[in-house]
Amino acid sequence: MLHLRKDLQDEARRLYDKARDISNLAEKLGCNAVQLSIAWSLKHEPVQCLLLGATSPEQLHQSLQALQLLPRLSTGVMLEIERILENKPVRPPPISTLALR
Repeated sequence: MLHLRKDLQDEARRLYDKARDISNLAEKLGCNAVQLSIAWSLKHEPVQCLLLGATSPEQLHQSLQALQLLPRLSTGVMLEIERILENKPVRPPPISTLALR
């Protein structure tokens, strides 16, 4: 049981470090982590639709400020986010129906 707890502690530390690094990057860009997440989602090509929820007008306003961040999300910033998160999905190679004939 102790071994499992150590694994959970390690995972919690890893996730905390990622959240801290994303927050630090957001601060450098002049926004917060939520705004950076929204902007990244909008800029991330595979994302087709982004739905926002808000419990107050202020929260909606804060979320919409992410739109101002889009021009600052350069290729370098996007790569830095991917480096921090380490979770970029790998697409399987396309299957050609011609190759199956």
